[in-house]
Amino acid sequence: MSAFLPIAGSVLKGVGSLIAAGQVKRQAKDQLSDLKSQRGRALSQFGDIEDTVTTGYQDYIAQLGTLPELQVDRSLADRALEQTRERMIGAGGGRVAGEELLREEARRTTANQIEAARASVGDGAGLLGAISLAGMSEAGRMRQIDVQTQRQRERELLRAQSAYESGLISRSEFEKQAELAEFTAQTRKERSIAEAGLGFAERQGELGFQRMGIEKEFNQAISAQQAAIAQARGQMFQAGFGMVGSALGAAGDFRFQQDYLQAIKDSNG
Repeated sequence: MSAFLPIAGSVLKGVGSLIAAGQVKRQAKDQLSDLKSQRGRALSQFGDIEDTVTTGYQDYIAQLGTLPELQVDRSLADRALEQTRERMIGAGGGRVAGEELLREEARRTTANQIEAARASVGDGAGLLGAISLAGMSEAGRMRQIDVQTQRQRERELLRAQSAYESGLISRSEFEKQAELAEFTAQTRKERSIAEAGLGFAERQGELGFQRMGIEKEFNQAISAQQAAIAQARGQMFQAGFGMVGSALGAAGDFRFQQDYLQAIKDSNG
């Protein structure tokens, strides 16, 4: 009976090791399952964040692309230049201001001279001479008016030409400023789109690193639990083999004791 005590002790010890290793294995499997679930939830939530960031940047870039281009209104500047041009064209012809009054005054003076001569010399050769003299005087005054009005037209034409030239210069400067403003606005728009695209790329890179960090953290924890499971499995195999070995060894010792006692009996007999 005492020969079976080592066998029982070995078996009990092995059973205890198997139970302990099994508990460790079950706990590790439960933790492994929880970690995998947590990893799935964490990556899903992080994916929602990535989708939100992506949608926000894409909408912002799209809105920048739909901003209207700056178009400077040139109609007022063109109308002002056209009016200046029309004044220049009209400056060389037509009546000068006050010209008709001067001519009317000259004709009235002639009529008055003729009436004065008629009253003085009556009708006849003297009146004809007075009329001729008055006509020549009127013609002289008309020539003076022509010279004066022509000079006035020339001065007005020069002023109109100068105003038109200034208008051309002003219109040219206005066009330069308009083109610069349009170019600046377009450049600013393109720069904003480029900066938004760069910011989006940088944010995507940051999110990628964050995702890698989450995966790395969970993968390390999962690997640790998988290693614990493998270790527990190894301990279970080791305990099982130990039980079998102890049992076989104890069984061998018992057979030797039986053979020894039988030999003693035979020698005494």
